[in-house]
Amino acid sequence: MEFIRRHIEIKLILVQIIPVLVFIINPFNMNIKQSILFSSLLITIIWWVTNIVDRNIACIFMLLIFLIFSNSSLEQIFKFALSPIFFLIIMSFLLSKGISNSKITNRISLLILQKYGKTPIKIVMFSFIFGVLLIIIIPQPFARVILLSSIYKAYINNRTKNIETREVLIFSIFVSCTTTSMLFINGDIILNYSALQLGGIQMTLQDWMVAMFLPSVLVNIFIYFIFIFIFKDKLNANCFNNVKTNVSMVKNNEVSNKEISAIIIMIFVVFLWLTESWHRIDPAVSALFGVLAMFAVKILNYKDIKSINVSLMFFLISVFSIGTVLKQSGITTLIFSKISIFIPNNNSSIYLFSIILITMLLHMLVGSALTALSVVIPSLISLNSGIVNPVVIVLICYISVNIHYIFPIHHVTIMIGSANHDFNNKLVIKIGLIMTFITIILILCLYIPWWKIIGLL
Repeated sequence: MEFIRRHIEIKLILVQIIPVLVFIINPFNMNIKQSILFSSLLITIIWWVTNIVDRNIACIFMLLIFLIFSNSSLEQIFKFALSPIFFLIIMSFLLSKGISNSKITNRISLLILQKYGKTPIKIVMFSFIFGVLLIIIIPQPFARVILLSSIYKAYINNRTKNIETREVLIFSIFVSCTTTSMLFINGDIILNYSALQLGGIQMTLQDWMVAMFLPSVLVNIFIYFIFIFIFKDKLNANCFNNVKTNVSMVKNNEVSNKEISAIIIMIFVVFLWLTESWHRIDPAVSALFGVLAMFAVKILNYKDIKSINVSLMFFLISVFSIGTVLKQSGITTLIFSKISIFIPNNNSSIYLFSIILITMLLHMLVGSALTALSVVIPSLISLNSGIVNPVVIVLICYISVNIHYIFPIHHVTIMIGSANHDFNNKLVIKIGLIMTFITIILILCLYIPWWKIIGLL
């Protein structure tokens, strides 16, 4: 054990030498301020990926370096904290908590599972179905996977004693929530809106559905069968029994007033989101109406404010500052001037293929999907020069980091399940390696042809 510990420590030290070498070698011909900024960013990313430094401390370090050495103002560095999307995310945490408090999703989901979830393969199918349906009432993917996994555990634990089968079934929830989030703009209130903001793109719910819904439905069906194929040995029907599940989470009583109130409030909020193009009320304001209503009917109370993940919000502020600082300091231009020689100067399949590869490679290197997007989207948009519709570039980058991951750290939704020990990380690696190739195929063979049909390309 001592040898292993020392081996890990040596690897971590060697990894941290990389930013120092980049600073000394200066492969991109940066000036001293640019070199400090870029090396500090690399150090911070390594801290994020390896967790050898607390994430909040790493964020503080990076932001201080940005404030001291960049040309960006305080307002520019912290602009995400002043944006409507930042406020919308906070409201989504509270809406999700209110839905959880009402127990309505627990009742509906468990009743459906008891009636139709007779085999492991059907359970996986319902992971994707619930992933779609819950988007309507819980726009926060973190809350969806936490809620669904707790429901699944209560049901599955009484159906099978096979640990591997249980892990695969729970893992299916996290996989489905990443893929189904592509169907609607509010499917992932963080990643979806973040990608658009980083690209300076505005899309309504209707715009997103036109561009993404149909191909994403096909992608979800395809990934469902891929999941079944990869884990077919763990999804054998013999692993399940048909004993009626005694789940205490759902009682045979009447629907409570809280459940009725939660349904009415969320129908109202969803209606405002769906009709945004008519009334022009910002989604964040619509969410605020819902939160205030939940407080008014006692679904939420002041203690539920703790459901807002302050650490995550601070991390988002830090991540969004990266794109601004890199662009305004000229680092983005320097780096991509080197990379751009590998990108053809025409609207071709090779051009789009190169965008996919660059995005996926950067994502694998930096770990965080948001960090990868904050670097690659502004850079590719600036280099695009009218070659391709910027919407297409943003969506390609978004898809590339959303459905492709090899380790849990590559997707925060997957990382939640891993950190909670809901499944073995080997499951993530197993499907992730296959998805490396499948992601490229899906973008080139489904999304790009569809975008050509609707006129985006």
